[in-house]
Amino acid sequence: MPKAQQPSQLGKRPLRADSERTVRTILEAAERVFAANPAATMEQVAQAAGVARTTVHRRFATREALVEELTGWAARRFAEAVESAHADSTPPLVALYQVTANVLRVKTDWWFAMNRTADDAHPEAARVHAKVRDDCERLLRRAREAGVLRPDADIDWTRRVYYALIHEAAAESAARDTSRDTSGGVSEGGSQGGAGSTSGGMSEGGSQGGAEGTSENGSGDGAWGTSGGVSEDGSESGVQGRAGDRSGGTSGSTSDGDSQSRDAEALATRVVDTLLRGFGSPSAPVIA
Repeated sequence: MPKAQQPSQLGKRPLRADSERTVRTILEAAERVFAANPAATMEQVAQAAGVARTTVHRRFATREALVEELTGWAARRFAEAVESAHADSTPPLVALYQVTANVLRVKTDWWFAMNRTADDAHPEAARVHAKVRDDCERLLRRAREAGVLRPDADIDWTRRVYYALIHEAAAESAARDTSRDTSGGVSEGGSQGGAGSTSGGMSEGGSQGGAEGTSENGSGDGAWGTSGGVSEDGSESGVQGRAGDRSGGTSGSTSDGDSQSRDAEALATRVVDTLLRGFGSPSAPVIA
């Protein structure tokens, strides 16, 4: 059974190719619309997807069912992004860079859905993020053993800071994409403008909460930066939701996709470089 049908499609017949494309179109539209307005209606999602409202209701009985499937869909893309980097068999520094770039693409493209996965309300997403957290810690241990990280680097603390850096980088990318689009409107390509999203932060005083809020005392946890910004005064770090066209989606062009890929790679370099400046071994290479 295709991954896109698990687990919400369990007990149902596999979707035909055209039906699966329709579901993906609806989910991508829902991500754009809910990122702009979390209270948006099914009718607004249908309009953004270019399908009839009855088509959306035929696939998803309720708005809650649509949001649940959207959350699961993003979690599966997240898991695939981490697995495709082959972190257990690739040199640690290369794997760290590739995982970061892959995750940034998913977090930017599925901003609304990824920011719903910070708790245990969605069992599938919770399982995915728990596994990814274990994978991340294993990769960081390999990096420490290989001399990429300092011998005394605390793995849990390093992971928390790494999560916060990833979130901040994705926030920057999402905000930049929003600025390219019309103010909260729907463009000709069907792209929805983003809306603000406030989440926890990394503060020196450790006062800010959040699903992945990171503080000096190491409090806070989450799933690969599903929320949490970075600020020195501990204030909340807001970011506008994902806007603009997605590569591989129902709108946008190849050049847009190439630009987004380059953006993710550049941000990944900054994230890994910053992490190494804080936790790297003096002899470890620093990505320029």
